[in-house]
Order: sequence, then C-alpha cells, then structure tokens
Amino acid sequence: MPITVEDISELIRLLREHPEWKERLRRELFPEDLVINSEIFLEVTAEIRSILRRLTEIQEKTEQRLNALAEAQEKTEQRLNALATRVEELAKAQEKTEQRLNALAEAQEKTEQRLNALAMRVEELAKAQEKTEQRLNALAMRVEELAKAQEKTEQRLNALAMRVEELAKAQEKTEQRLNALTQRVEELAEAQKKTEQTLHEFMEITNKRLLILERDMGELKKSNLESRIKLFPGSYLGVFLKKAKLFDPSDIAGILNEDHEELTRADALVEGITKYNQGKKILVVVESSWRAHAHDIERVLNRTKILLKYCKPVIPVVYSEQNPDETVVKKAEESKVVLLTKSKSLYWKDPIIYWENLSN
Repeated sequence: MPITVEDISELIRLLREHPEWKERLRRELFPEDLVINSEIFLEVTAEIRSILRRLTEIQEKTEQRLNALAEAQEKTEQRLNALATRVEELAKAQEKTEQRLNALAEAQEKTEQRLNALAMRVEELAKAQEKTEQRLNALAMRVEELAKAQEKTEQRLNALAMRVEELAKAQEKTEQRLNALTQRVEELAEAQKKTEQTLHEFMEITNKRLLILERDMGELKKSNLESRIKLFPGSYLGVFLKKAKLFDPSDIAGILNEDHEELTRADALVEGITKYNQGKKILVVVESSWRAHAHDIERVLNRTKILLKYCKPVIPVVYSEQNPDETVVKKAEESKVVLLTKSKSLYWKDPIIYWENLSN
C-alpha cells in the first residue's frame, strides 16, 4: 500500500522529536558509501551554486556592455539623422541655385533677343548698348561667383560622402562586435541549459529514491499493523466483538484450494462472540491499512463472500489507522462494511445488523 503525505509528515515529526534517530535511519536506508557520497554531493552542490553565481555576474556585466553599446548606437543614429537633415538642406539650396541659374538663362535669352533687335539700331542706341554691356559684365561676374560657389558646394558634398563612408565602416565594426557578443551570450545560455539539465537529472534520482522510501515505509507500517491485529484482535475489534481470536481457514472442511489461498491473503480472520443479537458466534474478515482506500473495501467484500460459502455469519471489517477520506466512508456505508479507526469507530452498527440478518 502506497504511503501518503501524512505518513511522511509523521516520520519527519518523529525525527524532529528524536534527532538521535536520524543517523541510524540514514545508515539503515543507505549503504556506507552512499552516506559518504551524500557529503560529496553537498560539495558538488556548493560548487554548482558558486558557478551559477559567477554566471550571474558575467550575465550582468554582459547586459551592462549591451546597454552601453545600445547607447552608442543611439548616438550614432542621432548623428546620422542630423547628417541626413544637413544633406537635405544642401539639396534644397542646390535646387534654389539651379532655379536661379534657370532664371539667369531665361534673362540671358531675353537679353540676346534685345541685342539682336538693338543691332539694327546701333547708332541710335549706342548709349543703351553701353549700358547693356555693363549689365552683361556684371552678369558674367555673377555667373563666375555662382560657378565658384558651385565648386565649393561640390567640395563639401565630397567631404560629406567621405564622412558617410567612415560612419558606415564604424557601423560595420559595431555590428561585428555585437555579433561576437551575441555568440558569447548564446554560449552562456547553453552552459546554463546544461547546468539545469544536470539539476533536473539529480531531482529525478532523488524523487525515485523518495518513492522507494515511501513504498518501503508503507509496507513496513502495514506489516506492523497486521502483526498487531493478529496479536491483539480484541483490542481492535472490541467495540462489537468479545473473546476474539484468530481463525485458520484450514479448519474449514471441504474448502476449495483457490478459496483457501484467497482467504489466507486476508490481513486477519477472527472469530468471537458478538456483543449484539444475543451473543452469537461470528467470523470477521479484516483488511487493515494505515489509511483505508476503496480497494481495501473491495478486497474485504470479495473475501467475505468466499467465506460465506462455508460459514455464517461473516462480517467484513476494514481497520484504518488514520481517518480515511469521505469517499471511502461513503463506499463503506454503501457496501455495508464495518469501518474502524484508531481514534473512533466510524461505521459499524448497521453493517453488523445487515450481515447477521443476511445469515438468518
């Protein structure tokens, strides 16, 4: 029968009350080399925790470097945005220059038209021609100035292109450093994953050992309870039975081998005198458990039906050291099975009357 959480709690409580039992229990449960290995395990666990702390520090430094790189990248983007704005302004200035040149070209065209017309009137318009030449000279000077300004603009654009190229190279180096940093972070994540896998495997081994311990403790408790019921049946069944003693199914005449074998599997077969119904002799089939479950009720019912083929009256009893769940109590009531516990008799009068009347 599996051990419940209350069983483990009971064991822990006893160990706390009697700490001197811990060393003896550990040496009983584990071989000497496993006790030594537990000390090694504690050292390994401490080393793993130290490694995890170092990994955490490295991770924090890595995050700080990433934050610094992110700030530098943000500043670079701000400078690029400012540069893009400046380039846009230069483009607009260039557009205005072209517009002015187009306007000058149109003015030049008009001037040529006027010169062609004035050529026919050279004599009459000599003074006007002189003024026109003066205007043309001024225009030539302005065009020369515009040409020099255009040359300076091209020089600035060339310098700007060189600066953009330098920034592109710097960005490439930044990306290379980020890639290297990303790879390092992935390596740390993989190492963390391996550490977690090791811890998971250790937890699985520990859980398996605890399950084995629970099972062994459950079998030990059940065996001890069975022995006590067989030694002192009156102490456990005295609420409705007196002069209780063990009953051997081998004493039944003509019992089938398979029925005999099944009855011997019962935790206890007891005969005695009922305290009710004028003190008749009855047989009791007992199924014991540290905490009763539904399958205990099913087993005792099956064995009661077998014994009823040879003897009457027979009463099924389930003894639970601890109070069972409400579902178990309900099943016992539905099946007319006597349910007794260490602290109180949960259900017994109705099933005794039922099984005694069934035998009449």
